[in-house]
Amino acid sequence: MAAVDEYVEANRAAAERVRALLDALSEDDLGTLMGEHWTVAIALAHLAYWDRRHAEVLQHNLDGLWAPEGEPDWMDDVQNDALLHEWRLLPPLQVPPLLLASMERIDWLVAAVPDDVLAELLRRDEAHLVRRSRHRHEHLDEIEGVLSR
Repeated sequence: MAAVDEYVEANRAAAERVRALLDALSEDDLGTLMGEHWTVAIALAHLAYWDRRHAEVLQHNLDGLWAPEGEPDWMDDVQNDALLHEWRLLPPLQVPPLLLASMERIDWLVAAVPDDVLAELLRRDEAHLVRRSRHRHEHLDEIEGVLSR
Protein backbone atom coordinates (compact mmCIF):
# COMPACT_ATOMS: atom_id res chain seq x y z
CA MET A 1 0.00 0.00 0.00
CA ALA A 2 1.19 3.50 -0.80
CA ALA A 3 2.11 5.74 2.09
CA VAL A 4 0.83 9.27 2.53
CA ASP A 5 4.41 10.52 2.23
CA GLU A 6 4.50 9.39 -1.42
CA TYR A 7 1.46 11.53 -2.22
CA VAL A 8 2.78 14.46 -0.21
CA GLU A 9 6.06 14.45 -2.14
CA ALA A 10 4.40 14.05 -5.55
CA ASN A 11 1.94 16.86 -4.74
CA ARG A 12 4.79 19.08 -3.54
CA ALA A 13 6.71 18.59 -6.79
CA ALA A 14 3.60 19.31 -8.86
CA ALA A 15 2.84 22.41 -6.77
CA GLU A 16 6.38 23.68 -7.40
CA ARG A 17 5.79 23.21 -11.11
CA VAL A 18 2.51 25.14 -10.86
CA ARG A 19 4.22 27.99 -8.98
CA ALA A 20 6.98 28.20 -11.59
CA LEU A 21 4.38 28.38 -14.36
CA LEU A 22 2.36 31.03 -12.54
CA ASP A 23 5.49 33.13 -12.00
CA ALA A 24 6.18 33.05 -15.75
CA LEU A 25 2.62 33.75 -16.99
CA SER A 26 1.62 37.11 -18.35
CA GLU A 27 -1.94 38.41 -18.45
CA ASP A 28 -1.94 37.71 -22.19
CA ASP A 29 -0.85 34.12 -21.50
CA LEU A 30 -3.84 33.68 -19.20
CA GLY A 31 -6.14 34.55 -22.11
CA THR A 32 -4.56 32.07 -24.52
CA LEU A 33 -7.14 29.70 -25.97
CA MET A 34 -6.86 26.00 -25.19
CA GLY A 35 -9.36 24.49 -27.56
CA GLU A 36 -12.85 25.71 -28.21
CA HIS A 37 -14.03 26.63 -24.71
CA TRP A 38 -11.05 26.94 -22.39
CA THR A 39 -8.30 29.48 -21.88
CA VAL A 40 -5.20 29.07 -19.73
CA ALA A 41 -7.01 30.97 -16.95
CA ILE A 42 -9.99 28.61 -17.20
CA ALA A 43 -7.69 25.57 -17.01
CA LEU A 44 -6.12 27.05 -13.86
CA ALA A 45 -9.56 27.82 -12.39
CA HIS A 46 -10.50 24.21 -13.13
CA LEU A 47 -7.44 23.01 -11.19
CA ALA A 48 -8.30 25.35 -8.32
CA TYR A 49 -11.86 24.05 -8.18
CA TRP A 50 -10.89 20.39 -8.15
CA ASP A 51 -8.27 20.92 -5.44
CA ARG A 52 -10.86 22.84 -3.38
CA ARG A 53 -13.54 20.22 -3.97
CA HIS A 54 -11.22 17.38 -3.03
CA ALA A 55 -10.12 19.28 0.06
CA GLU A 56 -13.75 19.53 1.16
CA VAL A 57 -14.38 15.84 0.52
CA LEU A 58 -11.15 14.86 2.25
CA GLN A 59 -11.99 17.03 5.27
CA HIS A 60 -15.34 15.24 5.54
CA ASN A 61 -13.53 11.90 5.32
CA LEU A 62 -11.12 12.97 8.06
CA ASP A 63 -14.17 13.92 10.16
CA GLY A 64 -15.54 10.40 9.66
CA LEU A 65 -18.10 11.29 7.00
CA TRP A 66 -18.02 9.23 3.81
CA ALA A 67 -20.08 9.70 0.66
CA PRO A 68 -21.81 6.67 -0.82
CA GLU A 69 -19.55 4.75 -3.16
CA GLY A 70 -20.06 4.52 -6.88
CA GLU A 71 -20.40 8.00 -8.39
CA PRO A 72 -20.42 7.58 -12.18
CA ASP A 73 -17.34 8.75 -14.09
CA TRP A 74 -19.35 11.24 -16.14
CA MET A 75 -20.14 13.32 -13.02
CA ASP A 76 -16.77 15.06 -13.38
CA ASP A 77 -17.79 16.23 -16.85
CA VAL A 78 -21.11 17.48 -15.49
CA GLN A 79 -19.33 19.55 -12.84
CA ASN A 80 -16.82 20.94 -15.34
CA ASP A 81 -19.59 21.87 -17.77
CA ALA A 82 -21.69 23.46 -15.01
CA LEU A 83 -18.78 25.56 -13.78
CA LEU A 84 -17.44 26.67 -17.16
CA HIS A 85 -19.63 29.79 -17.21
CA GLU A 86 -18.40 30.90 -13.77
CA TRP A 87 -14.78 30.19 -14.71
CA ARG A 88 -15.18 32.41 -17.77
CA LEU A 89 -16.42 35.27 -15.57
CA LEU A 90 -13.37 35.22 -13.29
CA PRO A 91 -10.90 38.01 -13.99
CA PRO A 92 -7.83 36.12 -15.25
CA LEU A 93 -5.44 37.78 -12.79
CA GLN A 94 -7.58 36.55 -9.87
CA VAL A 95 -7.18 32.91 -10.86
CA PRO A 96 -3.53 32.27 -9.85
CA PRO A 97 -4.09 33.26 -6.19
CA LEU A 98 -7.18 31.02 -6.09
CA LEU A 99 -5.15 28.10 -7.38
CA LEU A 100 -2.33 28.70 -4.92
CA ALA A 101 -4.72 28.81 -1.97
CA SER A 102 -6.53 25.68 -3.15
CA MET A 103 -3.29 23.76 -3.59
CA GLU A 104 -2.00 24.78 -0.18
CA ARG A 105 -5.18 23.63 1.54
CA ILE A 106 -5.41 20.20 -0.10
CA ASP A 107 -1.68 19.58 0.24
CA TRP A 108 -1.86 20.43 3.94
CA LEU A 109 -4.82 18.07 4.40
CA VAL A 110 -3.13 15.25 2.50
CA ALA A 111 -0.14 15.51 4.83
CA ALA A 112 -2.53 14.94 7.77
CA VAL A 113 -4.20 11.80 6.38
CA PRO A 114 -3.78 8.88 8.79
CA ASP A 115 -3.09 5.37 7.50
CA ASP A 116 -6.62 4.11 8.15
CA VAL A 117 -8.19 6.92 6.10
CA LEU A 118 -5.69 6.37 3.28
CA ALA A 119 -6.47 2.65 3.31
CA GLU A 120 -10.19 3.38 3.00
CA LEU A 121 -9.60 5.86 0.16
CA LEU A 122 -7.56 3.28 -1.70
CA ARG A 123 -10.15 0.57 -1.06
CA ARG A 124 -12.81 2.89 -2.53
CA ASP A 125 -10.58 3.65 -5.52
CA GLU A 126 -10.46 7.31 -4.45
CA ALA A 127 -6.72 7.90 -4.38
CA HIS A 128 -7.33 10.97 -6.58
CA LEU A 129 -8.38 12.79 -3.40
CA VAL A 130 -4.81 12.63 -2.11
CA ARG A 131 -2.94 12.25 -5.41
CA ARG A 132 -3.38 15.77 -6.76
CA SER A 133 -0.11 15.68 -8.68
CA ARG A 134 -1.45 13.67 -11.61
CA HIS A 135 -4.24 16.16 -12.35
CA ARG A 136 -1.89 19.12 -11.99
CA HIS A 137 0.72 17.65 -14.32
CA GLU A 138 -1.94 16.73 -16.89
CA HIS A 139 -3.14 20.33 -17.21
CA LEU A 140 0.33 21.86 -16.88
CA ASP A 141 1.43 19.73 -19.84
CA GLU A 142 -1.54 21.05 -21.84
CA ILE A 143 -0.89 24.67 -20.83
CA GLU A 144 2.82 24.49 -21.57
CA GLY A 145 2.04 22.87 -24.93
CA VAL A 146 -0.34 25.66 -25.91
CA LEU A 147 2.00 28.42 -24.76
CA SER A 148 5.00 26.96 -26.60
CA ARG A 149 3.25 27.12 -29.99
